[in-house]
Formats: sequence, C-alpha cells, structure tokens
Amino acid sequence: MPPATPRRRRPRPLPDAPIDLLLARSEALARGWLIALIEEVPLEEAARIRLPELVAGGPAVCEAVLRALGDDGQLRRLEKGAEAERLAAVARELGGGGGADAVSRTVECLRSVIWWAMREEFANASSDQLFHLGERLALVAELIRAAALREPGQPRVAAPAQVEEGGDEIWQQLLSAAVSRAHREANDLALVLVELVDTDRLLAVALPEEATEVVARFEAAVWDAASERGEVLSESGRAWVIAPGLDRRGANELAGRVVAAVTTAEPWRGAPLRASAGVAQLGEDGEDATSLVAAAEMARFAAEAAGSATEE
Repeated sequence: MPPATPRRRRPRPLPDAPIDLLLARSEALARGWLIALIEEVPLEEAARIRLPELVAGGPAVCEAVLRALGDDGQLRRLEKGAEAERLAAVARELGGGGGADAVSRTVECLRSVIWWAMREEFANASSDQLFHLGERLALVAELIRAAALREPGQPRVAAPAQVEEGGDEIWQQLLSAAVSRAHREANDLALVLVELVDTDRLLAVALPEEATEVVARFEAAVWDAASERGEVLSESGRAWVIAPGLDRRGANELAGRVVAAVTTAEPWRGAPLRASAGVAQLGEDGEDATSLVAAAEMARFAAEAAGSATEE
C-alpha cells in the first residue's frame, strides 16, 4: 500500500505550557518585542516604531497570544475576527505605515520573543510538546498577520459552512465542510467523539493546575492516537476526530485505539485515565453535521452507561 498523502494537521492547544507565568510578565514581553523591532528595522526606519502604541497595547497583544496557545476558545476569538482585528490594529500601528513588509516583520518579532520566552520557562517540555507549541504559535501569529494585512473594512474570507442550528465552533465548521466534501466525492466519513470520564469530578476535587495537567495528558493521548487519521480538535476533556475515508469498522478501530491510548497516559492520583467514545457514520447515522453530532453523543453516552469504552 502506498504511503498516505501528507496532510496539514491543526496544532493542538498546550494548556500544560507555562502560560500563567508568562501572562504575569506581559509588560516584559512587550519590552522584548520593542527591542526586537529596534534590532530588526533598518536604522532609517527606526523612527517609525510607535512607542506609545506599544506601551498602550503591547502587553494585551502578548496576553492574547499566550492564551490562544493553551485554549481553543481563546483561539476562536482570533479566528472569528473581532479579537484579531483589535490586535492587528496594534501591529499595523507599530509598523508605522511601512506596508506589508513592516507588518510581517512586526508580527514575526512578536512570535520570536514569545517563542524564546516560552522555551526558557518550559524547561521540561518534551519534543512533542515543543513541536506543537511551535506550530500553535505560528498559527496564532499568522491569524494576527493576516488580519493586519487586510485593508480596513475588508471582509474576512468566509468560514466553512455552519452547522444548521447556528453553532460556530471550529470543529463544527470543519465537520460541515467535511460532510459537504464527502457527499460531493461519494466518500466515507466518520465522526468520533471522545470524552474523559469523570471530568466533572476532576474539576471539582483537583487543584486548577492539577486539572489542567490531567486534561492536557488526555488531549495529548488523543492527538497521538488519532491525528494521523483525522482532524482532531479538543477542549475541556472532550475531543472530536473528523475522519474522512473511514468506514464504520475503521472508525470503531480508531475509537478503540484512542480510548486505549488515554488509558496508557500518566495516571491521575494513582488511577489510570479513562475515556469513552462514540462513533457516527455519514449516511448510516445522519446526512448532515447536526445529525452526526447527535448520533456520536448518543453512542458515547450509551457506551459510558453500559460501562464499555466505545459504542458503535
């Protein structure tokens, strides 16, 4: 069998990164951003750097970037446009009217400063964590850069089709687009919903830092097991795997593999992590995104109620 065609993977959030430590240093990061800009611009353009704008808006930009590294909800604020436009305005002002090159240079300096600050604080990061951190930071920086390069008042590129009931979660947008593509190409499509068992109990009894670490271990396990086969998005102890080309048998095998990966993750208070999963198949369980989501939810609920890992 020939190797699968390489596909772009969405970088997972890094809630276990030392984000809070750097949030407390947002002013220092903004100063580092200024220094990087001064070092990068040609001497004759240095006067264009607008110090008042950086003092006023720089720390907030740094904080927004950091939060988007660890949380898909914060990333959605950038992807929806309003937050990105606010941050992009700072980048444009710092560019001093120097055009696309100046804006790109400004955003790249921001990315570089946050990357090296994160590397210094994230001393015990694994190679996998560093890879996803770099990819995630590049994604956030690109959202800001693209917003800054748009002409004022220019509309954003339309997002993929929304789910019928008006939800605008990123994974729902991706699922709607995948459904349309599968119908168009007469291809299989599966949705696998995975949930960390006892998430409510974890959040109730664990310290916030401990809960964050456990959820991060769950998310990393899901990504490791499923990202080669489908698009993975996760948030707060839940993960969705959108898997084009998978029939029901393949989807059930994927769900079992993901649940097993979660079980082998680092335990919480001496007990292994547990996950339940539900599978929905396009055509058999529904013809659109909304019905697939409902079917996957029901299958996962049935699996957990029955005490099994997965439900077809």
